[in-house]
Amino acid sequence: MTELTLAHLVLNASAPVQAIMIILLLASVYSWGLILYKRRMLSQARNSAKVFEQHFRSEQRMSDLFNRVLRSSDQLGAMASIFEAGYKEFQYQRRQPDFDRGLLKDNSARVMRVVMNRELDTMEASLSSLATIGSVSPYVGLLGTVWGIMSSFTALGNVQQATLAMVAPGIA
Repeated sequence: MTELTLAHLVLNASAPVQAIMIILLLASVYSWGLILYKRRMLSQARNSAKVFEQHFRSEQRMSDLFNRVLRSSDQLGAMASIFEAGYKEFQYQRRQPDFDRGLLKDNSARVMRVVMNRELDTMEASLSSLATIGSVSPYVGLLGTVWGIMSSFTALGNVQQATLAMVAPGIA
C-alpha cells in the first residue's frame, strides 16, 4: 500500500506538478513578504503622520514648522514632504515681484498635490503584483491538479485492476 503523506505525495509527483508546486510556493513566500512589508510601511506612515500632526498643531508659525520639518523630515514621512513642498512654493511665490494671492494658493496646492500623488505611488507600488498573484494562483494550482489527474488516468490504462490507492496520489 502506498503512503499518503504530504512529503510522499510531493516527492512522487511528476516533474510538471512539482514545478507548479514550487511556483506556487515561491509566489506565496513573495506575497507574504510583500504583505508584511506593506503592513510595516503603512504602520510607519500612520505613526509619522501622527507625529507631524502634533508638530503642526503645536507650532505657532509655519516657518518654525518648516524648519522643524527640514531638521527631521526622514522621521515625519509623507505629510512632512507634502507640507515642505507646499511651503517652499508658497515662499517662492511670495518673493516674486508680480505676487498674486490667487496664484499663491493655486500653485501651492498644485505642488502639494504632485508630491501627494508621488507619495501615494510609493505606497501603492507592488500592489498590482499582489493582485496578479492572488488572481492567478488558483488557476495555476488547478493546472497542477488537472495534470495529476491526467497522469493518474494514463497510469490506470496500463493496469489490469484499478484501485483507489493507484488513483489517489495523482489526484491529491
